[in-house]
Amino acid sequence: MRVVILATSAKHKGFCVAGLDLDTNRLVRLVSDDASTHFAMELRDISYANGQQCKPLDIVTVNTVRYKPLETQIENFEVNCRIRPVLRFESRLDGDIYKFFYTRGVIEDKNSLFLGSQRHFLNEYEIKRYGGKSLALYLARGVYIYKNDYGKAKAIVLIGTNLYENISVTDQKFFGVTKVKFTNSFLLVSLPDVPFSDGKYYKFIANIMRTQYSITMKC
Repeated sequence: MRVVILATSAKHKGFCVAGLDLDTNRLVRLVSDDASTHFAMELRDISYANGQQCKPLDIVTVNTVRYKPLETQIENFEVNCRIRPVLRFESRLDGDIYKFFYTRGVIEDKNSLFLGSQRHFLNEYEIKRYGGKSLALYLARGVYIYKNDYGKAKAIVLIGTNLYENISVTDQKFFGVTKVKFTNSFLLVSLPDVPFSDGKYYKFIANIMRTQYSITMKC
C-alpha cells in the first residue's frame, strides 16, 4: 500500500496514523494489533530504517496490511508491526496541497456538517447513523486554537459558513501553543473507536495543514 501520511497525532501514549491511499484515493487509518492501546502505533512503528520519524505529507510504502474495520472506524488497516521497517520512505508531497487534494476528490463539501453534526461530539445514535466513517478532510476558512482551563488544546473552526467550537486538537505541534489564529488550512479530523465514559464520541483534529494561501492573524 502506498500512502500519503496526513497525521501522526497523539493517541494513548502512541500515535494515530492516518493518510490517503494513493491507489484508491480513500482515507485510511494504519493501526496495530494492540487492543489495549486502541490499536495505536508505537514510535518505532512510524520510524524509518534510518531512525527518522515519518511526518505528514511523507509518501510511504506500508508493510503487509489487512483490512480490519471496526463498526465505528471503517477506514482501519492493520499493519504487520513485526516486520521492520513498517514504513518505507519514498518521497515528500511538495507543491500545492489544495490542488492535490482537490484533484483526488477527498475534500469534504463545505456545506456538509462537521463529522455528522454541529456539536463537538456524536452520541450513540448519531455514531450509528453516521455509518462508521471516522476520518474526513475539511478545508477551513479560519482556525483559532487555544488552551482551555485544563491546559488542553482546543479549536474553533469556520468551514464554509458554519462555525464549530470546542473541538479537541491532538496535533502535537499545537500542544505548547497558548493561542493562534490563521486562515485557509486543511483539517484531518477523526472520531474514536469507542465512546468516552460519558457515552460521547468526541471529535479530534488530528492534523492541521496550512496551505500556501494561509495567513496568520492577530488573536
